[in-house]
Amino acid sequence: MKILGHVAFKHIWSKHNFGFISFSTILSIIGLILGLSSLIIISCISDGFRSTINNKLSNIDGHIRINTYLDTKINNNDFLNINSILNKFDFIKHTYKFTKNHAILRNGSISQGVIIYGVDNNALKDIFNLNSFSSSINEFQNTNGIIIGEKLANILSADLGDDIMLIDPNKIIKEKQFFIKKVIINSIFKTDFSEYDKLLVFMPMSLAQNHFNYNNEYTGLIIKTNDPLEVESYSKKITTKINVSKYNITNWKERHYSLLEWLDIYDTPIKLIMIFITLIAIFNIAASMWMIIVEKTKDFGIMKALGMSNYYIIGIIYIEGIFI
Repeated sequence: MKILGHVAFKHIWSKHNFGFISFSTILSIIGLILGLSSLIIISCISDGFRSTINNKLSNIDGHIRINTYLDTKINNNDFLNINSILNKFDFIKHTYKFTKNHAILRNGSISQGVIIYGVDNNALKDIFNLNSFSSSINEFQNTNGIIIGEKLANILSADLGDDIMLIDPNKIIKEKQFFIKKVIINSIFKTDFSEYDKLLVFMPMSLAQNHFNYNNEYTGLIIKTNDPLEVESYSKKITTKINVSKYNITNWKERHYSLLEWLDIYDTPIKLIMIFITLIAIFNIAASMWMIIVEKTKDFGIMKALGMSNYYIIGIIYIEGIFI
């Protein structure tokens, strides 16, 4: 094998009758380097982009949610019954109650419609992972404090510690009451998702229940699992144990199906183009190998005359191709 490698390298780097062969070989090597490098770099960027989006969406939206149909509320007995079932699954890390309502925030003459989540302090970190979007978010600093997104703060021209007005539009529509609650901005988060930073607001559970008349009831349960990418299989397992005629089970992939489909469409053509670049480079190498073989036909004939078998000659050609 040592002599095969020696002969193969001599063939590659020896002086060729046509200088184009050496140039073509070097060009083929450079082309393959660029093709594979592009494929790896684009693949890493695409996968990193997808991973970042998946992590942010699954964190800020919660992995799995359980609520009733027609937006009816869950009471404490319902929560205890569901939680006792969920405790049997080892893939569930945290389960918390939450409330969800549409509201209006007003600062001076500026108003903005928002979606308000009423949650416990621990849920800010365990479920929504807000501490990853702002180092200052650990818990609500007071009972009437709220946490808003950076874009919403810019729209309202508000900053940390500012008092703003919270209005429940349902009371205006149903009860003909214009009820206003003063709240304080405790923290500001930034997810880099425009709609989240503009619409999401978090407030203490007690404040949400009192302001939106929940009477010790909740919108539903929100769950964090061990692996956010496996939520589809987790949801199916939970479905087998919970009365699906009464409770609706959704996961973050279902709520963002269109975006995830777009990521797949975005990712596929990029990788196909990079693969074609690599295939072209490989074709160039094959062409260079063919020219070398044709040029060295007389050398191979001399080797056979000296007693070298076809097996060894083929071995020389393979080593040249592998080296290139």
